[in-house]
Amino acid sequence: MIGIFDSGLGGLTVVNSLLDKLPQYSIVYFGDTARLPYGTKEPRLVRAWSHQNVEWLKKQGAKIIVVACHTSSTIAGQELKKDFSLPVFEMTTPLLEIVRENQGRRLGIIGTPATIQSSFYQDRLKDNQPPVFFQDGPLFVSLVEENWTHKPGTKEIVEETLSSLKNNKIEVLVLACTHYPLLREVIQEVLPDVQILDPAQRLAENLKIFLTQNPEIDKTLEKGSHKFFFSAQPYHLSSISQAFLGKTIKADIVPFND
Repeated sequence: MIGIFDSGLGGLTVVNSLLDKLPQYSIVYFGDTARLPYGTKEPRLVRAWSHQNVEWLKKQGAKIIVVACHTSSTIAGQELKKDFSLPVFEMTTPLLEIVRENQGRRLGIIGTPATIQSSFYQDRLKDNQPPVFFQDGPLFVSLVEENWTHKPGTKEIVEETLSSLKNNKIEVLVLACTHYPLLREVIQEVLPDVQILDPAQRLAENLKIFLTQNPEIDKTLEKGSHKFFFSAQPYHLSSISQAFLGKTIKADIVPFND
């Protein structure tokens, strides 16, 4: 099966993309809701938790790992690829592919504070012309996890957060957090003329190509069943899973010890 982890519910947006491109494969999902948000935590903790998450998914039978969390991808993604023998797909690769395909346009990237402050993308895109503009969204994950995506005050928070990107007249906004697609509607209201891109769809396409090119791995993957685990009971699981997966999912709780 395909193992996916995220800091909470946001990774369900990646699950949705995988089900769209690879509907036949079994998925085991782990959302670390007890320790979210990863985006405001120290890098050493994110690294430790990311390794722990992969180990747990391996024990569940995962043959491929998808690091849905952008914070984990930027801080620990390359380490996970080196430290584990099974294939690891993370969010930085599809995001950078999207940036390269949009060369010449004014690009903005928005992510959690940990993702933006890691300078992962800044280091790799420092020579991009025109320059890429970066912005963190420290409240966005909480807005999603608390199901505040359509509350009256949410638009004001989004407007304030994106004001610098708006002033820099970006043409394309890349979402560098799996939670942010749940705010896509209000982000589009704030930036009506900006194209919004989510790397999750590209990751699913890359994984589909990989399995076509590696039939020996494809044969090891189970088909047809999906399991969803969390380290604490997630808020608003019913409404958020219904919005992104078209169905309500059951939460199996697996408490982790720090």
